[in-house]
Amino acid sequence: AHDSSGSSSPLSPLGDMANLFGNSNPLASLLSANAGNANESGGMDMAKTLLNKVTQKLSDPQTQTTLCTLANRANVPQILTLSSLAGIPISEPNAQRIVKFATGITPHKLDRGITLTKRVVRLVQVLRKVLLVVLKYKHWLVYAMLLQFIKSSVNRPHLVVGKRK
Repeated sequence: AHDSSGSSSPLSPLGDMANLFGNSNPLASLLSANAGNANESGGMDMAKTLLNKVTQKLSDPQTQTTLCTLANRANVPQILTLSSLAGIPISEPNAQRIVKFATGITPHKLDRGITLTKRVVRLVQVLRKVLLVVLKYKHWLVYAMLLQFIKSSVNRPHLVVGKRK
């Protein structure tokens, strides 16, 4: 439903969303760029590259404005039609809630959401690395904690409270 100029047909179910990432297909360019990576982590590298490119594109103010414009145009019949096309029929009150949420999206809120998502992803990456170190050296950590407990119990004065005669 695209002509050679790159504009979308008004009858297209996704409207202008097809042009959101430009005329080139980012997945096709990623596949051709990573075709030589046939190692065991090639799939993960491609996924990371794709996520990085999508994140970069979403960080672009022009893309954020386009997304907000598309989201602010949402209406209940459109949401109901798209959900039924996806095979997930929803009720009209749920469609109204989705429309209310979509019409409240602003470039500032979108930017804050992207920043928060980046922080959460970074936190998860750091926690995974910490967990790997803990798992690798867990026997040494248990040994150190046991020694610390023994040291503190030896150095701590122990008061014996008993009956006086």
